[in-house]
Amino acid sequence: MFHPSSPASRPGRRRAGRRGVLVSLAVLLIIPLAACAKPEKPSRGGVPSSVTIGYQQSVMYVPLLVMKEKGWLKNQFPKTDMSFTQLASGAAIRDGMLSGDIDIGMIGVGAFNVGRVRGLDWKYMMSNADLDASIMVKDPAITSFEKLAARNPRISTIAPDSPQAFMVKLAAKRKLGDGTALDERFATLDAPSAVQALKAGQIDADTATSPSLYLEEAFGARPVLKSSDVFPAGLLGVGPVARSRFKDRNQVFAKGFVRQLARAVRWVEDHPDEALKLVSDELFGPSANHDLLLRAVRDQPWTVTPHGVGDYSKSSAELGLTEKSAPENQSVYADLLKVAQDEYGKKGTS
Repeated sequence: MFHPSSPASRPGRRRAGRRGVLVSLAVLLIIPLAACAKPEKPSRGGVPSSVTIGYQQSVMYVPLLVMKEKGWLKNQFPKTDMSFTQLASGAAIRDGMLSGDIDIGMIGVGAFNVGRVRGLDWKYMMSNADLDASIMVKDPAITSFEKLAARNPRISTIAPDSPQAFMVKLAAKRKLGDGTALDERFATLDAPSAVQALKAGQIDADTATSPSLYLEEAFGARPVLKSSDVFPAGLLGVGPVARSRFKDRNQVFAKGFVRQLARAVRWVEDHPDEALKLVSDELFGPSANHDLLLRAVRDQPWTVTPHGVGDYSKSSAELGLTEKSAPENQSVYADLLKVAQDEYGKKGTS
């Protein structure tokens, strides 16, 4: 639960903490990668002996768990020892990939971009889903982003380097003329805590994704800005990332992985209720609200094509969040994306 008097809620402390995180990451990435990473896992014929896949808890990971539960990837590579590991954040997955503990990480564009522009040799293999987020407010007097900003608001976000926080910064740049105008007003909260804080009036706005925004709508909250307003061409929400050395050593597996994940994305679109029943307990726990999650699965903009990765990186550099930008063609494995798009385009996958 968010408490205005807690250290995490004080803007100055949060900003200092954020600088510390970025400095630590910069120092970490200066260390030669060979010194950080574990020895290469054995590979034969383009297939690894073992693979660890990192992901988080979100509706956007339903296709990954469907692929796992259906056994599609395991059936294609029966001799590969596969581990699916749920972690708390994209930053944790990023660090796991740097150390060699994780081979394929399902992450959002924020964590990806920070690693990419600082020299981490990874790219997206494909997309899994686009971002669908809204800045939700409860006060009926707040009818626009500009009116929200004028309140000196407290705005929750899942992480200071998340796409949701970036959405606020980019909106501030375009609508207020200053991308840093609301930086001091961010409060880092997990999704359940943010919902309760908005309901109780402890924050003024929440950068919510589904199903949180449905819970907030239920007590009268509404959006003053949507991610589609800031990213009209779409923005990658989550996708699998692999480092170049893993991809180069395991070409057969990499192509099989994106083929089966694309198959799962299409299957979730066609069978949302069945997909949720298959993975809900493992991904969300037995007490999760099935109706809200089903609505989220149905409404989620599923896609295998990464949208806006290059534009995000360019805007991040323009806002001063990163030192430079990474072009789109340096951020996606074109050969793997083609495999995923071909599979996704098939009719009647099962």
